[in-house]
Amino acid sequence: MKKAVGILGLVILSFVAIICTSCSMDILKDGVLTIQNDSGITLNEVTLIYDFYENQNVILIGDIADKKVHEHKINDSIGEASITLSFKDEKGFTHSEIVVGYVHKGVSSSRVVISKVNNQFIFTEK
Repeated sequence: MKKAVGILGLVILSFVAIICTSCSMDILKDGVLTIQNDSGITLNEVTLIYDFYENQNVILIGDIADKKVHEHKINDSIGEASITLSFKDEKGFTHSEIVVGYVHKGVSSSRVVISKVNNQFIFTEK
């Protein structure tokens, strides 16, 4: 009887350890900014701009074709910042919007979907 209780206790303890490990792994994951293009056109010269204090860190992503997704690991080591996404449309006009308002150590992941309605680009966070 004692042996059965001991084995049951070990199984429960193992199960709890697995759950705790899984949860802590999610906490330690890096934040990712997912950019999803549902606009019907290719987004040209996609750029992410980290604004922090009086400095900027500009990262050129390149083009993102329609119905494609790009994932960018958020750099939370620069300190407190915001991230602005910018791109050029098929006519060469630049469109931009802040997509991450506050970057900090341990920032969580974010997804932005870019669509086009009535010739207006819509940035939607999901």
